[in-house]
Amino acid sequence: MLRADCARFTNRESTPLTNDSAEQRREMEALQERVSRLSAAVLRVSASLDLDVVLQEVVDSARALTGARFGILVGVDAAGRIEEFVTSGISAAEKEEMAAWTDGPRFFEHLRSLATPVQLSDLPTYARALGFSSDLMRSKTFQAVPLRHRDINVGNFFLAEKEGGRDFTSDDEEVLTLFAAQAATAIANARAHR
Repeated sequence: MLRADCARFTNRESTPLTNDSAEQRREMEALQERVSRLSAAVLRVSASLDLDVVLQEVVDSARALTGARFGILVGVDAAGRIEEFVTSGISAAEKEEMAAWTDGPRFFEHLRSLATPVQLSDLPTYARALGFSSDLMRSKTFQAVPLRHRDINVGNFFLAEKEGGRDFTSDDEEVLTLFAAQAATAIANARAHR
């Protein structure tokens, strides 16, 4: 499945590559680098059946693939109840603040209910528009992607603050969506072996 997904990713519409185009060569090299990093991330998350190791590797890899400063993986059971809450790039103090945020459970539940990826350039404004406090939201840029295994939601990625303050891109979303399919399988396998 990964080969088909990678093939689709690398065969998206683009200008034909010619030998005399330095810009096109750079674009192709950048694309090849992304596919290589995606493949390496898939291999890392599939290398263990220890659930804690898999979850941490999944959220660390999602951050690395997109250049996000912060990452959260919320794993859910078949009934949608939170089973795991794993962070990357977040200090212990920040994690405690987040756990104490009264709107946190409802806000993450809202995000988990969305069946498609979400990309925001202003997370605090989005949260306030939905009636949530945005006190703990220090990051503006945001990307969320569901983790689905055999059409069942096993969790979500929540990534924030892309490097340089830039917005997450459609390429970020595409690579995360491909990675999410493989990560969800690795999570389901690790859960089955615990």
